[in-house]
Amino acid sequence: MTVGLEDKGLHDLSPAKGSTKVRKRVGRGPGSGTGKTSGRGQKGQKSRSGGGPRPGFEGGQMPIYMRISKLRGSNKKMSMPMGPFRTHTIPVNVGQLAQFEAGTTVDAALLKQAGVLRHTRHPVKVLGEGELTVKLTVIAGGFSAQAREKIEAAGGTCQLLEGPAPHGRQAVKLEKQAAYEASKGSAAPKAEKAAKAPKAAKAETTEAPATDAPADAPETSDEA
Repeated sequence: MTVGLEDKGLHDLSPAKGSTKVRKRVGRGPGSGTGKTSGRGQKGQKSRSGGGPRPGFEGGQMPIYMRISKLRGSNKKMSMPMGPFRTHTIPVNVGQLAQFEAGTTVDAALLKQAGVLRHTRHPVKVLGEGELTVKLTVIAGGFSAQAREKIEAAGGTCQLLEGPAPHGRQAVKLEKQAAYEASKGSAAPKAEKAAKAPKAAKAETTEAPATDAPADAPETSDEA
């Protein structure tokens, strides 16, 4: 006779067969198979409590994290994921904005309140998946081209939040670029003036009147 679900109780529940395993108990005597040294062998770095080589150690040879090549830089997406320049965004699709009423101003706080976001630690980037038919004012840290097109096609507007000020190598690079552009702009009028000067001098030489007498002119003498 089989027992129905209505006759089952919490005391009848048990894990599925093979899903659990008895813990290995060491140091319980020689008869257990893991007595005395508890499977660690005799002496050595690995036998000590809290001992063992550090993570990534390969016995003294060059470890793999030093053998492989690395793309450095503070402004490249493919650079090593280190430092404060690594940025993150939370993707939100256009279709998730359709739940709001027309005329609503949608920002990160409202998205979190509606359950679309779990947190607001990172800026939001709106992506173009889904359809939107209501007019919204969306404030976010970024918009894809398709998302911007769909929001504006529905009569809404996209407002881009200003990101953090550049720092580190990126800030130095922008400063150098601005200085170069400024010097290039100031040097342009001087170059134009210098280029015009030879042309003006050449025009003066070509327009100078001829002073030589013609070859067939009669000779005159002072003797009368």
